[in-house]
Amino acid sequence: MIIFNQYIKYPATGFSNLSNRYKLSIISIYIILVPVCPVHILLLQHVILMIIWNIEFKRYRILYRHWLQMVILVYIFYLALAVITSSSQMISFCIPYKVQIVTFTINICNSLASNNFIMSFNLFNIYRYLHVDLPLLITRGFLIIINYLSLYNFIMLITPTEQLMISLARLIQTKNRINSKVQDSIIIILFSSELISILRIKLKHSKNCLTLRGLTKVQIFSEFKFLIKLILYKYKQFCVSSIYNLTYVIYSRELLYYSPSLWLII
Repeated sequence: MIIFNQYIKYPATGFSNLSNRYKLSIISIYIILVPVCPVHILLLQHVILMIIWNIEFKRYRILYRHWLQMVILVYIFYLALAVITSSSQMISFCIPYKVQIVTFTINICNSLASNNFIMSFNLFNIYRYLHVDLPLLITRGFLIIINYLSLYNFIMLITPTEQLMISLARLIQTKNRINSKVQDSIIIILFSSELISILRIKLKHSKNCLTLRGLTKVQIFSEFKFLIKLILYKYKQFCVSSIYNLTYVIYSRELLYYSPSLWLII
């Protein structure tokens, strides 16, 4: 059996050469700072992540095109939601712009010797400001979600999941100062990241299933409401069963009584 890597081993730049410790530190700092970050800082983080994505994965054309299409669709959905939503709390952006207007005039001077043409032009600079008002809650929620998903996908594409799990286990084992609540939080992050990966695979399989059944885009749009309800119901069942199986394994093997560093061995 041939197993292909699910991460990019040789990206365009050296971001993947960072140690797992620094990658985990970046994720931890982001999660800690998100609740207290204003919208302008979240917007700056979003711009930085977009630049990193553009630099890192531009050479991978299929991945880059798929990512660009998803970003455009998310932007369109956000703008549509921001337009139709009325909110009392708004955030204003002031974007300066400049317009140049050039006018040409030709003066004809008749004399006895020859005809003289004098061309002159006038340059006008108009400075204006474009004021954009966006709902605060939707904008903040959009930036938090898109930044988290971009950071998560970026880390998962350049780092094997096994290395992240081993690094977290070593962190729990070596850092004796970490209390039990922090250890439990790290274990929850482990399980949630694994669950996100499983959900992504499940979503891809659902998409392939719809394609293989011969459903066209017109049929999908006509039955969109029914398909959404069906997908939500099936994914709800899947999440409940996954959490139940995971909890059953933890308690049946009495993993809570062991050190978390031994979980990978067990």
